[in-house]
Amino acid sequence: SVLLRAARRLREREDIIFVLGGSGDNFEAIRQQARDLPNLRLTGWLNREQIYALLSHSHAGVVSGAPGTEAFPNKSFVYFSMGLPLLSSMEGDLRHFIEQKETGLYFHPDNDADLVNCILKLKDDPALQKKMSDNSRRVFLEKLDADKIYQAYADHVEHMAAKQHTGA
Repeated sequence: SVLLRAARRLREREDIIFVLGGSGDNFEAIRQQARDLPNLRLTGWLNREQIYALLSHSHAGVVSGAPGTEAFPNKSFVYFSMGLPLLSSMEGDLRHFIEQKETGLYFHPDNDADLVNCILKLKDDPALQKKMSDNSRRVFLEKLDADKIYQAYADHVEHMAAKQHTGA
């Protein structure tokens, strides 16, 4: 609902389009609420290729949740992998991560005015959007890419097992 309210606030801006992918439990209700919003697109279900094609044309990814939510949702990793700044209402590790690594902006949960401010901040400052985009992609490649972190984790486990086995 925070995205719908933000889209409603920005409905006159032809240069800002909201795209909601998926066909979850609330799809029909969202479709009904969004029917008068010219700046909002509902894609329905997308396969992996379609998701990546859509994200390759996007300028930011939104991760929202209920107040107090401390999740680090899987979609965050997808957004980072595509070099997208995150606009997130998540508390905890994700909030700390995007602020520390300068990979996005935090908005207060369920606060559409705050989300709109974050959107406009990125839209009105292309250098900031580019910096956060570059940071997102770099951080993904350095710290979040499964091919790299799983190998490092496996190496660590093997090292610890060998150390325990030798009594070192």
